[in-house]
Amino acid sequence: MYGGAPKPSLAPHFVIGFAFLVGGCVLAWLGSSATLVCTRADGVGCTMTVKSFGLATLSAERIEDVKSLEMRRSRVEGSRSRTPDRLIFHTGNGEVDLGLFFQRFRRYQGELDAF
Repeated sequence: MYGGAPKPSLAPHFVIGFAFLVGGCVLAWLGSSATLVCTRADGVGCTMTVKSFGLATLSAERIEDVKSLEMRRSRVEGSRSRTPDRLIFHTGNGEVDLGLFFQRFRRYQGELDAF
């Protein structure tokens, strides 16, 4: 006679699912740590390791024969963007920029220069 109970809307379930997905991505991004270790064995070499939640290694990059370090503007002249300056290593084989994770070490440029 009545046709049963009214069907619930699926919209709240999609919103909640999307919120959990975004929250998981944010936690994964914030839980991803990067370390930079510089050594002076046969010349200066640096190793950058990126780990997820400090456990699983996502990537490890080694820079050999480091000659100098430079902070380079990456914004286009006249741009109003807030793109940060890039930390670039100069080696015997050219310039090395390891990307976004590597830019976390910009604030330590003075210490890296002194090394």
